[in-house]
Amino acid sequence: MSHDQCPSTKGSMTPDSNRRQPDRVNGGLAGGLGGGAKYWRSVEEYADSGEFRDFLEREFPANASELAGPSRRSFMKVMGASFALAGAATIPGCRRPDHKIMPYSREVPEDVVPGKSLFYATSMALPGGGAEGLVIETHEGRPTKVEGNPLHPINRGKSSVWSLSSVLGMYDPDRLKQPAYQNPARGRLDASWDDFAAWSKEHFAKYGESGGEGLVVLADKKSSPTRDAVRDRFLKKFPKARWFVYDGGESDGATRGVATAFGKSGHEIFSLSKAKVIVSLDRDFVEREPGAIVNAREFGATRTVMTAADEMSRLYMVESGFSHAGSSADHRLRVAPSRIGAYAIAIARAVCERIGRDASALASAVASARFAPGPDIDEKFINAVADDLIAAGRGHSVLMAGAGQSAAVHAIVHGLNALLGNIGSTVSYCQMSEDDASSSAASIAAVADMLGAGRVTTLVMLSVNPAYDAPAELDFAARMAKTTTITLSVDANETESASTWSLNGTHFLESWGDTVASDGTLAPVQPMIAPLYAPAHSDIELLAMLAGEEVTDGHEIVKGVWKGLIGDSDKAWRRSLHDGVAPKAMYTSGAWTPNMGAIATAAASLSIGAAPTKDALDVAFTAGRMHDGRFANYAWLQELPDVGTRVVWDNPALVSPATARALDLEPVGFSDSNPSGMYTKPKYPHARVATLTVNGRTMKVPVWILPGMADNTVILQQGYGRRVCGHVGGNEADPVGFNDAAVRPAGGVRVASGAKLADASETYMIASTQNHWSMESRTAIVRSVDLAAWKKHGDVPPTVEHDHIYASTSKELSFAEKLGELSHTPPNIGIYDNPYNESKV
Repeated sequence: MSHDQCPSTKGSMTPDSNRRQPDRVNGGLAGGLGGGAKYWRSVEEYADSGEFRDFLEREFPANASELAGPSRRSFMKVMGASFALAGAATIPGCRRPDHKIMPYSREVPEDVVPGKSLFYATSMALPGGGAEGLVIETHEGRPTKVEGNPLHPINRGKSSVWSLSSVLGMYDPDRLKQPAYQNPARGRLDASWDDFAAWSKEHFAKYGESGGEGLVVLADKKSSPTRDAVRDRFLKKFPKARWFVYDGGESDGATRGVATAFGKSGHEIFSLSKAKVIVSLDRDFVEREPGAIVNAREFGATRTVMTAADEMSRLYMVESGFSHAGSSADHRLRVAPSRIGAYAIAIARAVCERIGRDASALASAVASARFAPGPDIDEKFINAVADDLIAAGRGHSVLMAGAGQSAAVHAIVHGLNALLGNIGSTVSYCQMSEDDASSSAASIAAVADMLGAGRVTTLVMLSVNPAYDAPAELDFAARMAKTTTITLSVDANETESASTWSLNGTHFLESWGDTVASDGTLAPVQPMIAPLYAPAHSDIELLAMLAGEEVTDGHEIVKGVWKGLIGDSDKAWRRSLHDGVAPKAMYTSGAWTPNMGAIATAAASLSIGAAPTKDALDVAFTAGRMHDGRFANYAWLQELPDVGTRVVWDNPALVSPATARALDLEPVGFSDSNPSGMYTKPKYPHARVATLTVNGRTMKVPVWILPGMADNTVILQQGYGRRVCGHVGGNEADPVGFNDAAVRPAGGVRVASGAKLADASETYMIASTQNHWSMESRTAIVRSVDLAAWKKHGDVPPTVEHDHIYASTSKELSFAEKLGELSHTPPNIGIYDNPYNESKV
């Protein structure tokens, strides 16, 4: 089938019909070539009320002077991280690391020129697994800027918002600066690493005798061969000790889905440059996942058409919220999160019906899977998707499911990719480590149960914060208070502040280590600078210390492990440090053959209930830019507007306009249904505060509208509402946002049903950049046209218009220029003679 027209519009209109009307925002084009769609950036602009126009007139920078007045976040708090960059980098503790990094050494090289940048390669572990390869710009030994490593296959010279902002974490003035000990009689006391070394030597001696009975380690989830090796040596020293890994923002549906389909755990690796048709079931594949940078670049390449002959991929999106990927979809449906699995079943049925005999195992399974019918199931959309998948040809399409979907939905997707010949073409799989494959939800539940049963005598926590982000029903903070706890952390947090020992850790820019990316790429982590608040230690150094090892220096530990990975060659080691990647991958894709029987069993077990209602809402828990809260003290990330709402410094509960209207929770100031006399119309937009009830647990949260969301659905974002964080991320007296852990179910559940949302008769100011720098319809900076129109007119030669005064003056209009205001702009008339062609320039 030609990709000039989507199957869902086939027969209902001609490919180049003008389905839009010109308007004042995006001027139309004579001749009906396309364009003219009405674009609006917010519900306020759509309503175009008098209050909104007053707001625009007082918008930044005119309102910049109001920073001096009272506000929710003071100017000093907003600028905290910037002050850190100016001040912390100049403290006397700043010095180059003791061990040689490439090309730096302890002695200043002769080619170091003050003010001139030098660049070094390293890598950064991503939350929940995976990694990025980075190049760090330094000035006189101080890291100042992060970029992607062109040699690393994940980054290819680009970087994520997490890595870009990571330098703020190193210079954070609120980070831990020294150990602290919780004395039973005298309270929290400042201590030193020597104090801890002396205490731990005596304390851990008893575990040497018992084999580690009662000793538990809860570590952050990351891919590191060196940490795995030190972990194994630690557990050999204490064979009865228990090791768990945990990421508060993780959903393990994708990992369990791969294990179901293939019998082993692995990462999905997409090759979207080969995909003509992409079907996403609630997955924002261009942001906040290990392969997002690669996905975004390859997807963008398939959407870039320079000539009329260029092909363009087609994206079908079924999602409950509004994502970056969804904003680019050719066809998009808003569906409640608990109902997205119904589309996996329905699409599988339609595809199997078209494939026929080869799909018999999956076909019978999805035929027995059940979902309640409803108006949210679009049969026309489903048939169009199935037709397009078949028409794309074997190996030229791809289906994917989001993190919030169940393992069974993921397994169905893998089965469909196998039937369509996509495995090995548009999607492949790469082995993951044992820690990566483990379930964070199961880990935190197991540790909480052991604490509750009194079976933990010492709990060591490495770069995790369960006292904040563990679901409230686990009561983790109260349970950990009953035993001896040791917490290693770079930043101040709720867990370390309540621990027996709080130990200051090293930032990844200050320490040695290694990472494994989602595609198996092995990369070193090397320090750009010695720890700002020395002494400080990394997780591998602390584990080596607790295990009583003689070598506890990070450099020597990593180099020793890498001898077994890349060989005992100093040249290979130095080349790896120089390039920022190892000469060979840690894991490779290999052959992955799906078990269609296991997939069929998982599919047959699916049962999708009825669509949610306003009295029984769906609630989706998502990990945003703060992830599980670890980035909450990064001012740049707090200032970065969220997708769709453009909200900053907050995480309101998001609902659709229709749901807000039905529950009478529309924001004050932009609603025509506020109860008379209950609220005073504010100067700035205020959200209505509501009480959210999920499985009997409640929390108060402001409610904000997100157009494009599924009705009767609430989206809550993690990582806010910190009680111990810093000047930027908030504290007990002045928290930033709201902690969703109060109502988030345990067990890794990311979608809860049957929730209620009721007005709490309060308001809450929301900061949003949605309308900042509004063009107020003065010009059209965006051109839009249907692909069919582009294929028909994109290569038409530009027209030449001659001015009636200067016969030699001409103006050429391209197809894109004809779509905007240049179509009626008078020719530009030059006033200077052009000596080459006797015209005006």
